Amino acid sequence: MNKKRKGVSSKKKKGSSYSAVKGLLGIILAIVVLATFLLVYRQRFMYHPIPPVVLEKYEIKGIDVSRHNGKIDWSEVKEEGILFAYIKATESIAYIDTTFTTNYEGASKEGIMVGAYHFFRFNENGEEQARHFIKNSQYKKGDLPPVIDVEHSPFNFISRPKDVARRLHDMVRLLHAYYGVRPIIYTNKDCYKKYIRDYFPDVRLWICDLSGEPNEKEYPDWIFWQYSHRGELKGIAEKVDLDVFQGSPEKLKELSSY
Repeated sequence: MNKKRKGVSSKKKKGSSYSAVKGLLGIILAIVVLATFLLVYRQRFMYHPIPPVVLEKYEIKGIDVSRHNGKIDWSEVKEEGILFAYIKATESIAYIDTTFTTNYEGASKEGIMVGAYHFFRFNENGEEQARHFIKNSQYKKGDLPPVIDVEHSPFNFISRPKDVARRLHDMVRLLHAYYGVRPIIYTNKDCYKKYIRDYFPDVRLWICDLSGEPNEKEYPDWIFWQYSHRGELKGIAEKVDLDVFQGSPEKLKELSSY
């Protein structure tokens, strides 16, 4: 009887310990998810409009779009002075944006320079993501270089920088080898400092900064600047991301040659 009681007591202790660990892990996961959500919310919605006098310095205006922007009338977008458009093609190792082909063809038909981008998942193999993008996107001579979108999201929790950088390096290397042009990395201020700055010293950078013009000392190699997530344009019913290119039309065309 005593041994039996001891065994039952021991099982209860093990069960209690397991429940405690499980509960602690649940709390930690909840904190990480909440922190990531707040970070994403702050990056996408807590900003001040950029003064027009700052934007007037940049003659090359563009947008980046996905299925979330709905059906787009590209002829009206062209009338708004948009000269380039980046279009979401893929995400992770399986997701394909259902509007990619329509948007790619529609923008190209209007003479808007186009490029495709991939939303990078922090915890998935970089080479597999690269192969998924290559298989399901388009790239023709004269198109803008492929872009890899690196930012926190509900699917991209705050992660170990070395792990993210290693997988991202794998994707960059494979895309460069396949297309013969260096991919551009899109990111925001927080992710640039955490995952990009110390691991990609020669990066071709597309920086999202909703608070003001990118600082040349902080981002010495920036090419594109995304300055708004809530732009309004004819031809697009939903709010749209707005961008500028740092350079001339000739420089924009040269992007796809190196």
